[in-house]
Amino acid sequence: MGYNNYRQPNQYERHINRRNTSSGYNTRSYDIVSDTLPANYVDQAEQIMKELSQSRSRLTTSKLRNILSRISDIYNVEVDRTESELLDKSYSGLQMTRVRIAYECGREESVKMFVQAAKLLEYIKGIGKSREQFICFARYMEALVAYHRFYGGKDQ
Repeated sequence: MGYNNYRQPNQYERHINRRNTSSGYNTRSYDIVSDTLPANYVDQAEQIMKELSQSRSRLTTSKLRNILSRISDIYNVEVDRTESELLDKSYSGLQMTRVRIAYECGREESVKMFVQAAKLLEYIKGIGKSREQFICFARYMEALVAYHRFYGGKDQ
């Protein structure tokens, strides 16, 4: 049965709508506003993936790992550096990752729900050129993938 505008939202979608309404956006009109990753990003990743697993979302580990792979490529370049700003090449790669994530959101609703819940686009926007912020974001992505797997995320 295909998606139609008359179906009832599942538990996860209701939670996202409640959560997003209080933060100023909802799943229907999604504004991407720069945000800073919180210090408790591992706890946040755990909570998001726990809620996602309870919703029986069709988000697969491979979708998450595709995003993580792009982030990891940049991370491997930046992790050993000591400068405070990302290299131009890394910054450009991060912006292209943002575009790729937006594209994947348009292709698959489960990815869009995950990206909105995890605030990936907002956090990428909030990184700017900060190397330190980027490294925290890369670790956040690793935590999301790990907790997705921990809570029984599907492979594909």
